[in-house]
Amino acid sequence: MIMAEPQVRSFFDRYAVAFSKLDVPGILGHFHFPCQIATENAGYAFTDRAAIEADMTGFVDFYAQRGFERAELAKLDYQPLSDTFGLAHVNWRLVKTGGETLVDVDSTYILRMGPQEPAIIGILGHNEDSQWQRKGGNGV
Repeated sequence: MIMAEPQVRSFFDRYAVAFSKLDVPGILGHFHFPCQIATENAGYAFTDRAAIEADMTGFVDFYAQRGFERAELAKLDYQPLSDTFGLAHVNWRLVKTGGETLVDVDSTYILRMGPQEPAIIGILGHNEDSQWQRKGGNGV
């Protein structure tokens, strides 16, 4: 049975909480392996949780160094593909302490649908690298 949008939204609400806390184990609890992440400038493949931990730790450190306070799920469009797979097109507003927007980023998440909830098996980062470059720095 194809998963309904409210279940996917609830999954991303929980993901946003872990993201906002910069909680590496919490973030990785939303993934299924193997998985891939592709950005404008790079691509990564991870066979298991251990393979992604150092990369994800660097990711959260990058945000922490920029005064990151929270990730707001500004927009979510869910596209079911089958009983097994779906796509979530997401816009994140990454907020700095004090409420200023760090960056607005668009990502597409490739989801594997489990019996209770989805899991992330791929991320396409559409514009995050260029957003950070416009701010005068390198991407994540």
